[in-house]
Amino acid sequence: MNLQEHCAESTLARLGPTLELCHRALTIGLATAIALHAERRWDLRADPQMFTHTVRREALEVIKAQNPDARAEDNLGAAMSGLHLTVGDTDVLRVWSGSHGQVRVPTSEHGREFLQQVPSNALLLPGFEAPDVKACRTILLWEHQGDALSQLTLVRPLGLDKGVVAIDWQDSVLQRFATRMDDIVYRRRATNPNQESQTS
Repeated sequence: MNLQEHCAESTLARLGPTLELCHRALTIGLATAIALHAERRWDLRADPQMFTHTVRREALEVIKAQNPDARAEDNLGAAMSGLHLTVGDTDVLRVWSGSHGQVRVPTSEHGREFLQQVPSNALLLPGFEAPDVKACRTILLWEHQGDALSQLTLVRPLGLDKGVVAIDWQDSVLQRFATRMDDIVYRRRATNPNQESQTS
């Protein structure tokens, strides 16, 4: 894969359907987490990590229906557990919860290694072509406010710089998708797998 194909425009073009799937999955996950907390009368402020995990767990089920290789990852600590998707042989996408618009620093060596890659706009010497590189690594950063996603940003990281995640480029994709919370049906799983109840 040519390094020039790691630019924002090319990456967004490749990942469009996957990003739309992630947006819908996170929206459904958010609806599920909110419904569960309301049903049990739990205060999400008392255990925000559980809320995030519930969103992630439901989103994973939605994504796996179309991307069976999608998996959860727990190498970021309890507050940062995310999703891992391989898109063809060109992209590796991780879905992480953000913190005030910032990418959190992974707690594991494996997670920090994921951040390391060559800048997409690396300067080339005259007469030299852009090098072939491995799959483009990106992070889909999400946050919510109330019952809706408030941020959905695709980020291409470059490693760590003075203890924070260095960014090659980032692009907000939240407004690209029209899925509304009102269109999502929360399906509460009954104890009997043959029975389900719905609330909207």
